[in-house]
Amino acid sequence: FPLSFSEKLIILILKLKGTKISFFYRDMYWKFNIGKKTMFLLRWKKHYLKQLISLKFLGIFANQLYTPTKSLINYFPKKIQRKISILPPAGEYYDINYNPTSRSGIIYVGGLSKRYGLELMLKTFYKINKDNKIIPLTIICREKDYKNNMNFIKNYLSEDWLTIKHLNTNQLQSEFLNYR
Repeated sequence: FPLSFSEKLIILILKLKGTKISFFYRDMYWKFNIGKKTMFLLRWKKHYLKQLISLKFLGIFANQLYTPTKSLINYFPKKIQRKISILPPAGEYYDINYNPTSRSGIIYVGGLSKRYGLELMLKTFYKINKDNKIIPLTIICREKDYKNNMNFIKNYLSEDWLTIKHLNTNQLQSEFLNYR
């Protein structure tokens, strides 16, 4: 789906605060007219235009874009291709010099499930933080996801580095504004 106005606003505010913006661009179904037959022509053209605007917005404001495959990179405009890396399921290694005086920690917003890597994320943060290198993780998710994945989460609930929140859209925007 194209970025909503509020998503663009959040990205813009974070960018103005000096946050590096990375974005995972999963697919470009819209570029191949997939779904066109299920919409009226005017609605499809509006959807297509919104996708193009979102892509241009990300090209301007994102520091890094990720795609799941190398072949998908070829469908991006040449100007944007230099910002793209492949992020297959295993990811890439980066050496992070975390400074707690300038950063609040890591924030994850989205669905929770083993399929999305919840168990791996929690194990990773546990390993990172076990030697008193406290890098906080704030997870913002739907309460239903939280309850459905309690078997993965329960072992970490007492950890100082983990905070789990359930926020509506307005609260989420406020949370982003207060994050550094």
